[in-house]
Amino acid sequence: MTLIGRTQSPPRAGRWLRPTMGDVVTTSAAFGTAGRAFVAQVQVPAPVLVDAVSYVVGATASGNVIVSLLRAVSLTADTPVGGTVVAESASTAQGGVNDYQAVAFAGPALLTPGYAYYVALQGSSATGTYMRLNNQRQGPALAGYFDVAAGFGPVTIPASWTDTGSGIPGLLLRVQG
Repeated sequence: MTLIGRTQSPPRAGRWLRPTMGDVVTTSAAFGTAGRAFVAQVQVPAPVLVDAVSYVVGATASGNVIVSLLRAVSLTADTPVGGTVVAESASTAQGGVNDYQAVAFAGPALLTPGYAYYVALQGSSATGTYMRLNNQRQGPALAGYFDVAAGFGPVTIPASWTDTGSGIPGLLLRVQG
Protein backbone atom coordinates (compact mmCIF):
# COMPACT_ATOMS: atom_id res chain seq x y z
CA MET A 1 0.00 0.00 0.00
CA THR A 2 1.24 3.44 -0.86
CA LEU A 3 -0.29 6.67 0.36
CA ILE A 4 0.31 9.50 -2.04
CA GLY A 5 0.38 13.01 -0.62
CA ARG A 6 -0.61 16.13 -2.49
CA THR A 7 0.26 15.77 -6.15
CA GLN A 8 -0.75 17.55 -9.35
CA SER A 9 -2.85 14.73 -10.81
CA PRO A 10 -5.02 12.77 -10.59
CA PRO A 11 -5.95 14.33 -7.29
CA ARG A 12 -6.49 18.01 -7.84
CA ALA A 13 -6.53 17.96 -4.01
CA GLY A 14 -6.56 15.26 -1.37
CA ARG A 15 -4.69 12.02 -0.66
CA TRP A 16 -4.81 8.81 -2.68
CA LEU A 17 -4.33 5.14 -1.81
CA ARG A 18 -2.72 2.91 -4.43
CA PRO A 19 -3.61 -0.79 -4.76
CA THR A 20 -0.92 -3.38 -4.01
CA MET A 21 -0.47 -3.99 -7.72
CA GLY A 22 0.47 -0.51 -8.82
CA ASP A 23 2.69 0.70 -11.60
CA VAL A 24 2.67 3.17 -14.43
CA VAL A 25 -0.32 3.10 -16.76
CA THR A 26 1.03 2.24 -20.18
CA THR A 27 -1.68 2.00 -22.80
CA SER A 28 -5.38 2.17 -23.50
CA ALA A 29 -7.39 -1.07 -23.15
CA ALA A 30 -11.06 -1.85 -23.80
CA PHE A 31 -13.35 -3.44 -21.23
CA GLY A 32 -13.98 -6.13 -23.85
CA THR A 33 -17.23 -7.30 -22.24
CA ALA A 34 -20.04 -5.13 -20.89
CA GLY A 35 -20.19 -5.61 -17.12
CA ARG A 36 -16.63 -6.91 -16.75
CA ALA A 37 -15.25 -5.72 -13.41
CA PHE A 38 -11.47 -5.39 -13.13
CA VAL A 39 -10.24 -5.58 -9.54
CA ALA A 40 -7.01 -4.76 -7.71
CA GLN A 41 -6.21 -5.65 -4.10
CA VAL A 42 -5.69 -2.94 -1.46
CA GLN A 43 -4.21 -3.50 2.01
CA VAL A 44 -4.32 -0.89 4.79
CA PRO A 45 -2.06 -0.73 7.88
CA ALA A 46 -4.45 1.59 9.79
CA PRO A 47 -8.14 2.48 9.55
CA VAL A 48 -8.81 4.79 6.61
CA LEU A 49 -11.98 6.40 5.21
CA VAL A 50 -12.26 6.41 1.39
CA ASP A 51 -14.87 8.06 -0.80
CA ALA A 52 -13.95 7.75 -4.50
CA VAL A 53 -11.93 5.91 -7.14
CA SER A 54 -9.84 7.60 -9.80
CA TYR A 55 -8.69 6.09 -13.08
CA VAL A 56 -7.60 7.37 -16.48
CA VAL A 57 -10.13 7.09 -19.32
CA GLY A 58 -8.39 5.60 -22.36
CA ALA A 59 -8.57 6.52 -26.04
CA THR A 60 -12.34 5.90 -26.34
CA ALA A 61 -14.96 7.11 -23.86
CA SER A 62 -18.06 4.98 -24.38
CA GLY A 63 -20.90 4.19 -22.00
CA ASN A 64 -20.84 4.31 -18.22
CA VAL A 65 -18.70 2.99 -15.37
CA ILE A 66 -19.40 1.82 -11.85
CA VAL A 67 -16.69 1.67 -9.20
CA SER A 68 -16.98 -0.65 -6.21
CA LEU A 69 -15.03 -1.65 -3.15
CA LEU A 70 -15.19 -5.28 -2.01
CA ARG A 71 -13.89 -6.86 1.20
CA ALA A 72 -12.60 -10.42 1.39
CA VAL A 73 -14.77 -12.87 3.33
CA SER A 74 -12.22 -13.34 6.15
CA LEU A 75 -8.90 -12.10 7.47
CA THR A 76 -7.12 -14.98 5.72
CA ALA A 77 -8.91 -14.81 2.35
CA ASP A 78 -7.08 -13.39 -0.67
CA THR A 79 -9.97 -13.24 -3.13
CA PRO A 80 -13.14 -11.20 -3.65
CA VAL A 81 -15.11 -14.47 -3.98
CA GLY A 82 -17.57 -14.77 -1.09
CA GLY A 83 -16.79 -11.30 0.25
CA THR A 84 -19.00 -8.24 0.68
CA VAL A 85 -19.53 -5.01 -1.23
CA VAL A 86 -18.66 -2.17 1.17
CA ALA A 87 -19.06 0.80 -1.20
CA GLU A 88 -20.29 1.44 -4.71
CA SER A 89 -20.95 4.38 -7.04
CA ALA A 90 -23.92 5.14 -9.21
CA SER A 91 -23.58 4.47 -12.93
CA THR A 92 -21.50 7.39 -14.24
CA ALA A 93 -20.76 8.45 -17.84
CA GLN A 94 -17.12 7.98 -18.81
CA GLY A 95 -15.23 11.27 -18.75
CA GLY A 96 -12.92 12.86 -21.32
CA VAL A 97 -10.49 10.67 -23.23
CA ASN A 98 -6.96 10.36 -21.85
CA ASP A 99 -7.94 12.23 -18.68
CA TYR A 100 -8.39 11.32 -15.02
CA GLN A 101 -11.91 10.64 -13.82
CA ALA A 102 -12.78 10.49 -10.13
CA VAL A 103 -15.99 8.55 -9.44
CA ALA A 104 -17.48 8.97 -5.95
CA PHE A 105 -19.02 6.15 -3.93
CA ALA A 106 -22.63 6.64 -2.77
CA GLY A 107 -21.10 7.17 0.68
CA PRO A 108 -17.66 6.87 2.30
CA ALA A 109 -16.31 3.48 3.41
CA LEU A 110 -14.12 2.68 6.39
CA LEU A 111 -11.31 0.25 5.59
CA THR A 112 -9.84 -1.60 8.56
CA PRO A 113 -6.49 -3.39 8.81
CA GLY A 114 -6.21 -7.10 8.23
CA TYR A 115 -8.73 -7.63 5.45
CA ALA A 116 -7.88 -7.70 1.77
CA TYR A 117 -9.99 -5.15 -0.10
CA TYR A 118 -10.55 -5.08 -3.84
CA VAL A 119 -11.24 -1.87 -5.75
CA ALA A 120 -13.27 -2.59 -8.89
CA LEU A 121 -13.94 -0.75 -12.14
CA GLN A 122 -16.62 -2.03 -14.55
CA GLY A 123 -17.82 -0.62 -17.85
CA SER A 124 -21.21 -0.75 -19.55
CA SER A 125 -19.69 -0.79 -23.03
CA ALA A 126 -17.32 -3.40 -24.43
CA THR A 127 -15.65 -0.61 -26.42
CA GLY A 128 -15.16 1.83 -23.52
CA THR A 129 -11.50 2.12 -22.52
CA TYR A 130 -9.24 2.81 -19.56
CA MET A 131 -5.48 3.18 -19.18
CA ARG A 132 -4.04 -0.11 -17.97
CA LEU A 133 -0.96 -1.18 -16.08
CA ASN A 134 1.80 -3.05 -17.85
CA ASN A 135 1.33 -6.84 -18.00
CA GLN A 136 3.45 -7.74 -15.04
CA ARG A 137 2.00 -10.14 -12.53
CA GLN A 138 3.26 -9.13 -9.10
CA GLY A 139 1.89 -12.04 -7.10
CA PRO A 140 -1.22 -14.21 -6.69
CA ALA A 141 -4.59 -12.68 -5.77
CA LEU A 142 -3.45 -9.10 -6.33
CA ALA A 143 -5.57 -8.37 -9.40
CA GLY A 144 -8.01 -9.94 -11.82
CA TYR A 145 -11.52 -9.66 -13.17
CA PHE A 146 -15.01 -11.14 -13.05
CA ASP A 147 -18.20 -10.59 -15.04
CA VAL A 148 -21.15 -9.04 -13.21
CA ALA A 149 -24.10 -11.46 -13.32
CA ALA A 150 -26.57 -8.88 -14.69
CA GLY A 151 -24.19 -7.79 -17.45
CA PHE A 152 -23.73 -4.26 -16.06
CA GLY A 153 -24.96 -2.77 -12.82
CA PRO A 154 -24.50 -3.11 -9.08
CA VAL A 155 -21.78 -5.62 -8.29
CA THR A 156 -22.83 -9.03 -7.09
CA ILE A 157 -20.15 -10.98 -5.29
CA PRO A 158 -18.60 -13.33 -7.84
CA ALA A 159 -18.73 -17.10 -7.52
CA SER A 160 -15.36 -17.13 -9.27
CA TRP A 161 -12.85 -14.70 -10.72
CA THR A 162 -9.84 -14.75 -13.00
CA ASP A 163 -6.62 -13.99 -11.13
CA THR A 164 -4.38 -12.22 -13.64
CA GLY A 165 -1.86 -9.42 -13.98
CA SER A 166 -2.95 -8.65 -17.54
CA GLY A 167 -4.97 -5.58 -18.57
CA ILE A 168 -5.60 -4.23 -15.05
CA PRO A 169 -6.58 -0.53 -14.85
CA GLY A 170 -4.48 1.94 -12.90
CA LEU A 171 -6.78 2.72 -9.95
CA LEU A 172 -6.49 5.06 -6.95
CA LEU A 173 -8.75 5.35 -3.87
CA ARG A 174 -9.38 8.84 -2.47
CA VAL A 175 -8.75 9.08 1.28
CA GLN A 176 -10.89 11.54 3.25
CA GLY A 177 -9.31 13.90 5.75
